[in-house]
Amino acid sequence: MINELFIKLKSYLEISSFERRGVFFLLFFILTVCVYHFSVRKFLTDDIPLDEPKFSRLISQLEANENSRSNLDSSFSKSNGSNNAQNKQPKVLQFFDPNEDDFESLIKKGVPYKVAKNIVNFSQKGGVFRTKADVKKMYSITDDEYLKLEPYITLNVSSNLPKSFAAPDKIKVGREYKNQSISINTATQVELEKLRGIGPSYAAKILRYKGYYGGFYDSQQLYEIKGLDSILVSSILPYLVFDSNVITRLDVNKATAAELAKHPYISYKEASAIVSFREQHGRFNQISEVKELHIFKGKDVSRLIPYLDLN
Repeated sequence: MINELFIKLKSYLEISSFERRGVFFLLFFILTVCVYHFSVRKFLTDDIPLDEPKFSRLISQLEANENSRSNLDSSFSKSNGSNNAQNKQPKVLQFFDPNEDDFESLIKKGVPYKVAKNIVNFSQKGGVFRTKADVKKMYSITDDEYLKLEPYITLNVSSNLPKSFAAPDKIKVGREYKNQSISINTATQVELEKLRGIGPSYAAKILRYKGYYGGFYDSQQLYEIKGLDSILVSSILPYLVFDSNVITRLDVNKATAAELAKHPYISYKEASAIVSFREQHGRFNQISEVKELHIFKGKDVSRLIPYLDLN
């Protein structure tokens, strides 16, 4: 029994010559790796002699470079700070005439850049400053800026304003002056150009907006024209007649949403609401019914109503 067990155990442990060579090779490889690892580790952990003089010189050089850079940064900050302070230093205001001084002159006299630019643009378009308060009306100037500028504004209106910008009293036709008024809704471009301060560009712009609206029913509508200065508008209003009987109206009982939405005072959504109400409830019997639509609740439709019609 014991012999049989020994024979079986021997058969399990018995290896061939090829397997024996493989085991020896594996052991040799493991031994080689261990020797290499031990050698490298010992070499890296050995003390390396330190060249102290050379190391000291390197530390000194690094410290010198750091000090030099710190000094440079400090000098740059001081220089930059002084430049900024100089740039931020307010300019001393001097007396200026917005009707006479050009852009460079205004800047030299301490007028802020944006204010000077808009003053020049206004003058180039034919605008004239008749009072100091006219300067305050410039959209680029704040109340605080105006309070600073107001004591330095000088206006030599009587002797320096062009004749075409004298106080409005009559309409100029060629070399003659006539007391007459112009109907804004029937006037031609030539007739509009007879007004003081209104050249071809302004006349064409007024006619273009008249086409957008379908005519003007109120003088305040001229102030809505972009690029037309309020001072100029005020000067020509005494010579204009606003006849609401000749404006073009929109038929709320027949016009489509697209036709209604072409008017500047009504959006497409509002126009669609008018048409939808008409289709569901029938024609409008009174204009006030339009004002009562839900979409107009809380809105001022006084500008739109004059352009609506029931026929």
